[in-house]
Amino acid sequence: MKKIMLALNSENLGEILREQLTGIFDIVFCQDADEAVDLLGTYGPDVIVLDLMLGGMDSFSILQAARDTGVCTKVIALSNYVGPYTAAMLEKFQVLHFARLPCDSTQLAGRIVDAAFWEDESEQAYNRMRNTLVTLGFKMNTQAYRIIECAVKVYMQDPGQPLTARLYPEVAEMCGGSTTQVEKAIRTGVESAWKHGNEHIWRLYFGTGKNGKAAKPSNGDFLARMALCLLEKEENKGEIRKKIG
Repeated sequence: MKKIMLALNSENLGEILREQLTGIFDIVFCQDADEAVDLLGTYGPDVIVLDLMLGGMDSFSILQAARDTGVCTKVIALSNYVGPYTAAMLEKFQVLHFARLPCDSTQLAGRIVDAAFWEDESEQAYNRMRNTLVTLGFKMNTQAYRIIECAVKVYMQDPGQPLTARLYPEVAEMCGGSTTQVEKAIRTGVESAWKHGNEHIWRLYFGTGKNGKAAKPSNGDFLARMALCLLEKEENKGEIRKKIG
């Protein structure tokens, strides 16, 4: 299991991130820079989420230690201010992502997922899928998420396939359960994320409904939109565009 170190001033943000990511990652939380440096050696995180205004020693010393020891190269930095010096230091230490505080915890969780699973080009499509689903508000530590991730992968292999006759049975065989349970898991998972996720982000992907709010997609529309976002080659997108209009 990937290890995430949350070195944050805000205990509230730390709790929210732990709630969203527990079961996916092994997570430690600290609010002191000296403790963060100690954890580099004893814990060995795969990703550091670092508040640059963390109490204790200079936060850039943590980045220096992380780089020099080779313990961790994936860093997400947070700050409520960034000036020329800070920007230069972020570039120097090759920080993977920077977010200005206060930030949306769901979007930050998406960046953490993206950083943790980013490895090479062959995995980029599936890594983007994880990141996109978390950004939309899906909880990775649920059975519904696992079924939805599997369904997107199956859908991408053949966008023209019928859901009830082919996709649901194949996903059921892969994940366990019945065809009906797969259909329901996708439907309820989408509805839950639609209700509790960031409405502005949902509008970007699925547009606005008649009530003026983000449109709630059907299972087919949802899988088609995810596939359209994830497929790299333009020639592979024609069939999906026909389905979502």
